[in-house]
Amino acid sequence: MDFKDEKNMNNNGAEQESKISDEAASALESGLFEEKDGSAGGENAQPEAAEATIETVETTETADDGKKRKPKRKSRKNPFASRKFKKGSFAVILTCLVVACVIVINIIVNVLQSKVPVFSIDMTGQNLYELSDSSKEIVDKVDKDITITVLGAEDAYTMADQNFLQANNLLKKYAMENSKIKIEYVDLAANPNYINNYPNENLSIYSYIVGCGNKDDKDYRYKYLDKSTELFVLGTDYTSGETYVESSNVESAVTSAISYVTSEKTTKVALLEGFGDDSSGIFDSFTSLLKSNNYETVEVNLLTGEISSDCDMAVLFQPTSDLTDEAVDKISDYLNNGGKYGKNLFYVPPTAKVDSPNTDAFLAEWGMSVGQGIVAETDSAHMPYNGDYYCSIYDYENGSEYLEGLKDTTKYFIGVYTRPIMIDDDTMVKSLATTSESSAMSPMDADENWNPLDHIEGSFNAGAISTKTSGDSKSTVTAWGSAMSFYGQWLNSNIFINGEYFVNLFNILTNREDTGVVIDSKSVQAEQLGIMSDQINVIGPIFMWVIPIIVAAIGIIVFIRRRHR
Repeated sequence: MDFKDEKNMNNNGAEQESKISDEAASALESGLFEEKDGSAGGENAQPEAAEATIETVETTETADDGKKRKPKRKSRKNPFASRKFKKGSFAVILTCLVVACVIVINIIVNVLQSKVPVFSIDMTGQNLYELSDSSKEIVDKVDKDITITVLGAEDAYTMADQNFLQANNLLKKYAMENSKIKIEYVDLAANPNYINNYPNENLSIYSYIVGCGNKDDKDYRYKYLDKSTELFVLGTDYTSGETYVESSNVESAVTSAISYVTSEKTTKVALLEGFGDDSSGIFDSFTSLLKSNNYETVEVNLLTGEISSDCDMAVLFQPTSDLTDEAVDKISDYLNNGGKYGKNLFYVPPTAKVDSPNTDAFLAEWGMSVGQGIVAETDSAHMPYNGDYYCSIYDYENGSEYLEGLKDTTKYFIGVYTRPIMIDDDTMVKSLATTSESSAMSPMDADENWNPLDHIEGSFNAGAISTKTSGDSKSTVTAWGSAMSFYGQWLNSNIFINGEYFVNLFNILTNREDTGVVIDSKSVQAEQLGIMSDQINVIGPIFMWVIPIIVAAIGIIVFIRRRHR
């Protein structure tokens, strides 16, 4: 290499160095280099300066005209334009749309099911929104114009209470089942003169009137259903003193009213009084159940009145004093019916001991008597509550001829403090229900040390029926040992058959054409699972010991296997 070439190389290097220096200076002026920690020339600044210098060199471009362009700052990315943001936004928007659609669909469905009941689906265990087969059987036969009038505006009625909303949806099923039935709403506040059409009734808001025909016609027939006494069964919370709805009687009351206004004959039951009233109010629940199944009840005081021959059944419930001779004669004359028979007496003795020679003599004529004690149950399979000897589950398959029409005979029949019914003449008396073979009878004056396990005698009759016949006609006297069998919650329960059994028995004894058509109230409370004490004795240890031991054993086995892997 000669001197000239070396000189040219040196000049080119100088020019290149000068060029880099000029570009670096330009970059400094443009602000591409930043100082850190307030120091422009410290150790920390050197790597960044060098990096920035290289970046500047890489980003500096030369125009076609040979002039240098000012280096551009590195642009920041827009976070809202990122793919991640777009995907997240789409998910949020989609979620909002789904929620909005669900809300809209829910509103539409609610409107449809309230306006068009065919769109509603009943998923309640009690079928609160559906008519039972028994109601459909009666409604389908209706061939007259029926109007069910709700005393209130529909919107106000359905919004006033959840029970009213359920009842309103159920009412509309009647109109769907038969075109002869229609529903109307009358606002009493807006139509104050409406009450003049029913001068004998104390009309109240949200009650019903079930009428047949035109109310202006003389043959118009109706039945008024009060919301508090006939449409709903009310209970009392004794801690707060407030009342609440135990069960809905709407279906049974309305169906009964339809049957009543369309039929020409009503079965009448005489409630015999004058020898101590039922202060407990237990029988009131059964009276309501009879009324809801198209029975008409009349009160008859045996001290001053007679039992009318148009009554098919008479009920003597827990008299707390002995019958007089005159009262016994009135009952006997009623049952004899001038030799034609065809009458019935239903008798429930008092739980407490009562000196009653006249009543006992009357029962003896019918081949039965009431035991002087209380049945104590010791068989766990017949004890609904563990350790409660005086609460029994009856076997009621004995009176098979009185079971016809019952749809489910697997339900339990319950009674408490049962007075045993003794059969003295089995040629005329037949047992209806019995306790277990492991029962004892506690004396009326038994002390607290009396133990039923030491006095087991066998089975006792909880109920029996005596029959006298004359040709094709017969009269009957039925004695039932437990007044608590008519307790309201057991009458309207889906677990116990009490209500259905008694109504079915009354239907058969009074020769009702609709025998077997029984409409029970529907509980709106949470349904509880019925478990007998013997089932508790089996299920309890399983959950307390067997299942925990199995789970613990499985855990130990899994732990050992994993440890030795």
